[in-house]
Amino acid sequence: FSDSPKIATEWGIRRSDGSIFDSLVSFRPITRSDGRKFAVVTFSDISESKRTQAQIETLNRELELRNRTLVEARDLARTTIETVGVPLLVVDGALIVGHVNAAFVTAFKVAQAFDGQPLDRVCDGVFGAAALRPGAFRASARSCGNGEDHS
Repeated sequence: FSDSPKIATEWGIRRSDGSIFDSLVSFRPITRSDGRKFAVVTFSDISESKRTQAQIETLNRELELRNRTLVEARDLARTTIETVGVPLLVVDGALIVGHVNAAFVTAFKVAQAFDGQPLDRVCDGVFGAAALRPGAFRASARSCGNGEDHS
């Protein structure tokens, strides 16, 4: 047998009950050594694959929209933080510094960027977990940078 390339295409196939399903139909022409020609035809039901693909595309569109919304919210928050005239240091739930604003850098005379670092590494550790207790910031603020009280 000499084989030719396989040809595949999608068809809507009608079932005996009249409903239609999506099918991948593959044809492979075959020529025998005696010259007789045949074709091998296969039908594969791809209905579930197509439904799944449509769901994935819908979820991807929703995810892209949510991601754009998050980016816009992050940008707005960062802009707000930068325009506030008081020193701000933003941390996440794990006490990792997300951002310090320009007022913080100026007030505490720090040249180092702290983004992505644990809070306890900021200003030689004065902003560690103990500094988060009520009233503790006043002492911590004086001990970072220039000794002024920024609370």
